[in-house]
Amino acid sequence: MSALVPPVLIEALRPLGVLVATKVPSSRPAEMVRIVDAGGPEVDQLVMDVADVTWEAWATNDVRAAQLALDVRALIDSMSGLVAWAWVTYATATRPRSFPDDLSGSARYVGSAQIHFQA
Repeated sequence: MSALVPPVLIEALRPLGVLVATKVPSSRPAEMVRIVDAGGPEVDQLVMDVADVTWEAWATNDVRAAQLALDVRALIDSMSGLVAWAWVTYATATRPRSFPDDLSGSARYVGSAQIHFQA
């Protein structure tokens, strides 16, 4: 199931209206969300996969980055039932926190989540 985590999240976060990807492009857009499948304890590969996910939300200023991050959190927290092509039984995201991008100086918020998928 783990290989499905990024594409399912990309689809679930589509309503954000910004680029959602697993890699930051060399010319990063002003607003984007990066998601990373950080592993997690597989409860039972045949029945359930528990995925730990981290995410970053960039925007042009702190206020917009904070709002984008809160929108990511809300969308993850609302994941339940059939999401894209996966069955989600539980999802919760942490409170986002400011973590400005050292390389670009851009406003960025980061967070993490745990999502339970059932096979």
